[in-house]
Amino acid sequence: MKKFNFVFLTLALLILLTACAPAPAEEGNSTSETEAVTEENVPKLTVVSSGKTEFKIIRPEESDGASGQLFAAFFREFEERFCSIETEFDVMALIKPVAPDAKEILLGDTNREESALLSEKLSASGGNRFGIMATDSKIVINGTGWYQRYLALDYFLNNFVSADGTSVEIECGFEYISDASEDKSFEIAELLADGRGVAFAATEKVLKFQNKNGGGTPQGGCTDGKYVYVGMMGTGDSGDYGVVSKYDLATGELIKFSERLPTFHTNDLTYDAKNNRIVIATLDAGWTRLSFVDADTLEFLGDLTTPMGIRGLEYLPESNTYVAAGFNIEIMILDEKFNKISSHICADQTLMTQGLYSDGEYVYDPRYLEGKAVHLLVVEDMDGNLLASANLYGLSGAEPEHMFKLNGKFYIGCNHSGYLYEVAVIPQNWW
Repeated sequence: MKKFNFVFLTLALLILLTACAPAPAEEGNSTSETEAVTEENVPKLTVVSSGKTEFKIIRPEESDGASGQLFAAFFREFEERFCSIETEFDVMALIKPVAPDAKEILLGDTNREESALLSEKLSASGGNRFGIMATDSKIVINGTGWYQRYLALDYFLNNFVSADGTSVEIECGFEYISDASEDKSFEIAELLADGRGVAFAATEKVLKFQNKNGGGTPQGGCTDGKYVYVGMMGTGDSGDYGVVSKYDLATGELIKFSERLPTFHTNDLTYDAKNNRIVIATLDAGWTRLSFVDADTLEFLGDLTTPMGIRGLEYLPESNTYVAAGFNIEIMILDEKFNKISSHICADQTLMTQGLYSDGEYVYDPRYLEGKAVHLLVVEDMDGNLLASANLYGLSGAEPEHMFKLNGKFYIGCNHSGYLYEVAVIPQNWW
């Protein structure tokens, strides 16, 4: 009896084990059914497929010069790499209703709520960062500054494209916030070496020039390394005069302003560190009259008549010389007594009588193109080699009058708008 029970139990156990064993996998299918279902059901936004897109690019109506040019470059790059796409400014949402499920690529700080959400996340993360976020109908791309926005757009262009480059997809709910990093400054030599071309663009307004003693038209300007000096022109019964004002750039505070000075057009200013004075190219007497103002008191010190016409100049403390611009875009090196040491005629003859700037390595000569949205900044090396006739973006409603560099950053002061702008070197060709 015991023997029978043992055989019966053994047979029952074998039958049970056979019933519970998994069925053999079909040939060529090593993924479990659960995994396959999960991957297939991940919702995705198809941005580009078969050379077409249902998306529009939406740009903010208000963009600084650098971001505005970047967004325009992204639009061109998208069309070149993938397909035609419509682009609009976000102001359209205020003119006509936009469906909540409209398929849009949102660049920068648009008026869409999704843009505001990503901006909040970037701000909460701290530091210089960029981010990309996708909902069920929107792709949001932004950064904490124009360079971080460039990194964000570059990331998008290179991380969601199929291997053959014909389609672009991104998962709904995707969110990426970059690590904090240092902002980069493009260098002229670097861009020229890469063949990307050089451009300049305003990035922000940093100072509003004030009308004092009737001087309401910004003209020349310079810095002593701490303060900013601006020559404002006024017109009275006896002709044009100048008022020199002194600002603290860090606070925007007006420190001091002069009386009305006999400096005529007050076309360009430079700081003479050796003598602690402001030298002014007046554009009076056939451009041959220079005027001098004490940098501390802003009192008039007198005049000097030069043998050549000068419309712009920059003092170089390292060599105790001046770089000056004269008639027919003649670029000159002058000694401390304003005698000509050497000169050449600039290859770019776009003639406007604005002030110039030099840092001892390059000469920067802003050229105002009246009626144009984009102005010109001509860059030469100190030997007179033309390096760039660069586009100057973001000053369409202004007239660039003078330029200087302070703490490694470029600034351009403008008539019409009455602002001092921070200006950055950017690539003419971003990609």
